[in-house]
This record gives sequence, C-alpha cells and structure tokens, in this order.
Amino acid sequence: MRTIVDLPENAVKALDVIGTKLSLSRAELVRRSVNAYLEKQNAAISPITNDIYGLYSDLYNEHTDSLELQNTLREEWSEKYPSIDTNFMLHDSGKNNYNE
Repeated sequence: MRTIVDLPENAVKALDVIGTKLSLSRAELVRRSVNAYLEKQNAAISPITNDIYGLYSDLYNEHTDSLELQNTLREEWSEKYPSIDTNFMLHDSGKNNYNE
C-alpha cells in the first residue's frame, strides 16, 4: 500500500543519513521502522491477552468469535458429561434460532 506521510525535516534528514550508510531507500527505512514498531506492540499485547483469557488463551485468538468460543466450551461439557442437554447452546442471532 502506498501512503503519504508528513515527517519533520529533521526526521527526513536523519533517514537520508541512515539510508546512505545502509544503502537503503527512505521508503525501506520507514517500512522497517513500522514493522519494528508493530512487532513491539504485538509483543506488549500478548501478555495482556493471557491475563484476560487465562486458561482459555489457547482457545482464543483475534479471529475467534465470542459465541464460537462459548459454544466450544459448552461442547467440552457435553463430552465430559453426556447427560447434559446441548440444546442450550447459543446460536448466531442472524439465524434467529433462539426459539428452537
């Protein structure tokens, strides 16, 4: 993706000096800087995820739907306790299955 970014003149000069030393373009230096920043932020967020989801962190990721997670946990109950009626499992509200 291409984007326009306004940088202060001293930052542009610093990028030019570093780019000359490393034989890298200004754009490549900015790409690497953004990637390094994102990696640092992701590393900082992971412990927070563990604190929030605790025992269930192995079941959760950023793409997991909360309803899907809840139903997965309830499926474990029905495997451990076969006498439990699984009709209480939640459904996607878009399907309007609540009255079943």
